[in-house]
Amino acid sequence: MPLSGEDPQAIGDYTLLDRIGSGGMGTVYAAGSPTGRRVALKVVHQQFADDEEFRGRFHQEVAAARRVSGAFTAAVVDADPDAVRPWMATAFIDGPTLADRVRDQGALYGRELRDLAVGLVEALRDIHRAGLVHRDLKPANIVLSQDGPRVIDFGISRAADNQALTMTGRVLGTPPFMSPEQLQSPRAAGPASDVFSLAAVLVFAATGRGPFDADSPYLTAYHVVHEQPDLTGVPDALRAAVEPCLAKEEADRASLDTLLTELLRLPTTDAAPPHPGPEPTAAATAGTSGAARSATTATTASPPARRPRTLLRLLGGALGLAVVVGGGAVLLHAPDAASGGSDAEPSPSTALPAGWHAWQTVLGTTTSGAHADAQGCVVHGDALYCVDGRHAVARVDAADGSVAWRTGIPQDVIRPLGVTDRTVVTLEKTPAGGFVVVGRALADGGIVWQQGMTNTRRFAAMSDGTVFAALPGDRQIVALRATDGTELWRADRPAGDCDLYAYGGTLYGACETGDGPHRILRFGQDDGAARQLASTPDPVEPIGLAGNDIVALVTDKTDEPGSYTKLVRIGATTGEPTTTPITGIVPSTRATPHLVGGIVYFVLGTGKVDAVDAVSARHLWTRPGGPESLGAAAAPVLNARRDEAYFLSAKDRLTAIEPSTGLIKWRGPDRPAPKEAGGMRSAPSLTLVDDTLLVAAHGRLLSVSPTAPSARPRTNAP
Repeated sequence: MPLSGEDPQAIGDYTLLDRIGSGGMGTVYAAGSPTGRRVALKVVHQQFADDEEFRGRFHQEVAAARRVSGAFTAAVVDADPDAVRPWMATAFIDGPTLADRVRDQGALYGRELRDLAVGLVEALRDIHRAGLVHRDLKPANIVLSQDGPRVIDFGISRAADNQALTMTGRVLGTPPFMSPEQLQSPRAAGPASDVFSLAAVLVFAATGRGPFDADSPYLTAYHVVHEQPDLTGVPDALRAAVEPCLAKEEADRASLDTLLTELLRLPTTDAAPPHPGPEPTAAATAGTSGAARSATTATTASPPARRPRTLLRLLGGALGLAVVVGGGAVLLHAPDAASGGSDAEPSPSTALPAGWHAWQTVLGTTTSGAHADAQGCVVHGDALYCVDGRHAVARVDAADGSVAWRTGIPQDVIRPLGVTDRTVVTLEKTPAGGFVVVGRALADGGIVWQQGMTNTRRFAAMSDGTVFAALPGDRQIVALRATDGTELWRADRPAGDCDLYAYGGTLYGACETGDGPHRILRFGQDDGAARQLASTPDPVEPIGLAGNDIVALVTDKTDEPGSYTKLVRIGATTGEPTTTPITGIVPSTRATPHLVGGIVYFVLGTGKVDAVDAVSARHLWTRPGGPESLGAAAAPVLNARRDEAYFLSAKDRLTAIEPSTGLIKWRGPDRPAPKEAGGMRSAPSLTLVDDTLLVAAHGRLLSVSPTAPSARPRTNAP
């Protein structure tokens, strides 16, 4: 695109020729050197140029990048990290990206696939020898030049990643090609993370899809952390090479040297695939095309959503999520009946009908093109209202698992938000691609009301009979009565970097304000007016409501991967903050915090759990990770009457513990999903229905009694 009036005419000795793109960290230009050499010149935004810590990190990155040979990368040809606005010039590489090549011509095979694989290993070895980690290896960051593949955008990407984490807790990357540790703790991602990404890229090159693809980036991220890769269609020789590189644990992955040895054995005379591969995913092909994209990918992505913990709540099966998707970020924060995110007392439920027995109901496989996301159920009386495998709403009898009705699917139901005496409220996607909040009648699932919402930073939550949603344009928020959709108030969305939360029928905002105090806003229940409730010297991450207090955590990212150091309780009506250092342990930010029954459970992906008292901030107990861990597949739930907290493993195994001590009271068996479920992948959830546990996972609902956790369930057909 042509230069604008605000663009400089030259940077250093380079004449700017064209603007290639601009993103959250900088702007990329096509430029010419005094001798006529064409380069891609990246200029850091002023807001980062004014930060000394960023300058220091950028200076180190440029120095390291200069040591990369450039044989398989976009070599750094010039840079000035000390300029008023730091900049770096890299070789301008002509050729399509791997994403373009697969999109236009289909999957690679034979010598072309082998040369790509070997070339990428060589590129990563050069990058790692220079002390760099790429952290965003994906098809759109690989240019297929005439002399072999080139990896681009490894210089500024890490500097930007580190600074984002220091400042705002942002996550950079593309979920289909990110490693588990990168999703859980971006600063901890090392060379083994690039090996994981490389293996995912090679699966894409050979099949046209990634090994963890799903219809939504949220579920894709969940697959990366918790599920095994789908290697269907990968040639046997390549599969043997890349499968060890996709191990969840870094130590279990093959080294680049071992991988290169395997890849050199790949055949070079494979016949072409009989059919073209599937259409590449949007995440793999996003960006500009051709040579221009070779210079832009790392800096032209839209600014990522802040606070990766929101993403990790999804990965742990809890209530919030935030992930960069193409041109925008998605934010959802809402404790509800399915998530266990609030610390309020469990809502009373009608006793289960006589004749209850252990059961499982197959929900069905995902339909083509459906918007895959976390399953979930909400409970009202003796009925469950669940998102089924076809992304419709189903009413399920809590006694025997029979399905009373299932809606048609003109719209994809993403997740239930809550339920009232008259309606079940859901978040849905329309055939036109828009998003709506819908109230459906309990009697038959018919639409009673619906409200359009923004497609950018989507926010929808329900709390105590009130629905909150960000309106189209993302400039206003509306509060609706959940039973009939009546508008209660409409207000402007707060300016700045604010996350929204709904607790106790009230909307709150946690807002960052640069170097000043951080604000907690409370929206009036009658008029929606945003008023400051409290201010804190540190940015806080609300995790739930305990009694009349909002419970939040303070993060220290001085050392990688970061740690939770303080617990803050803020009066939900008074605004009085009380900050207490966490004692006895320093929970890592790689853990997902869940506030349940006055205890904060910090759950790692390995299944390790640390429990901290939500009042005193005192460490209570630790349970180790591994095969016999409590499980990290879903947010834990509390059964106060039995004094038990329940955890779920990736194999749908339930474990009950005593909350105050962590002692195991019972452990159920692994429960493989029936074949009828079709292997559907979904983020599991746990729901307590009276004294009975409901597991929604892997294409089925499973009802388990704590008094007989090993009972064999009766199966209801889809």
